[in-house]
Parts: sequence; structure tokens; C-alpha cells
Amino acid sequence: MDEVLRLAEAENPGSKVEMKVYTGGQFGERYALVVAITKDTALTDAERAEALQDAWKSPDPASGVQTTFSGIEDVDAGPLGGSAQCGLAYSRREQPDVFGNHMFSTTQCVAIGTNTVIEYNESAELSGMKIAKTADDLRKFRAQAEVKR
Repeated sequence: MDEVLRLAEAENPGSKVEMKVYTGGQFGERYALVVAITKDTALTDAERAEALQDAWKSPDPASGVQTTFSGIEDVDAGPLGGSAQCGLAYSRREQPDVFGNHMFSTTQCVAIGTNTVIEYNESAELSGMKIAKTADDLRKFRAQAEVKR
């Protein structure tokens, strides 16, 4: 997770970057990962376009994880406005996790507000790999964590 935070900070100089993982289930198999990027000023159109593009690229090869995305679609960003997209992510890591797994799947959404970018990921065990569910959870998260500017 430190690698995800480091990459987000490097790609967004001058922005505040926060990351949080929420876990549940007997072994932490039900989780949501949130990366929030906030600027003091409004995002430009170019920054918004770049944030969407960055959300759908595979992590740095040095991270040891290769990710492919499918089914990317525009979704309702909710009452805070902005734009949002969601898709399915399939990842393979070089080193296995604590259970010996090399493969994992998530449903990923990104929401772009006036001065914020939120990347919201849910494990397959939490989302059921259903874009509609993760999009709804993203809207609920934004309603609790974000203030409209």
C-alpha cells in the first residue's frame, strides 16, 4: 500500500494525498481501498482528463503488480456533482499474498469533483464484481467524506 501512496503523491505534486483501507471478513477478504487527492484550487479540465486516464492504467511495473481493466463506464457521480467512472480490475502480483494467491480482482471507481479525485476500490468479495454496487458505495462514501465546493 505504501507504493500506491508514493505513486499518487509523485503524480500529484502540491496536492494532499490520503489513503485508507477498510477491511472486514474473517481474513480481511472484504475490503475497500480509498485514495483521495485534494487540491487547494479547482482542478483544470486538463487535470480532470489526466486523473481519469491515470485511474485506468496499470501500476508502475516496479510494484510487482500487473493490472488490466475491463467494462469501464460512466456512472452517476451523485449529488456532489463532477464525473465518475467505474470498471473491473484484474491484477496479478509477482509475490503471493499471505494466502498464496497471485491473482485478485476488484471493482474500481473514480470520482472527480471540483478540487478532488477519489479512487475507490472494493474487493470481489465485497462488491461481487458488480459495478452498480461499487458506484453506489462510492456515492455514499463521497456524501460522508467530501464537502461540495
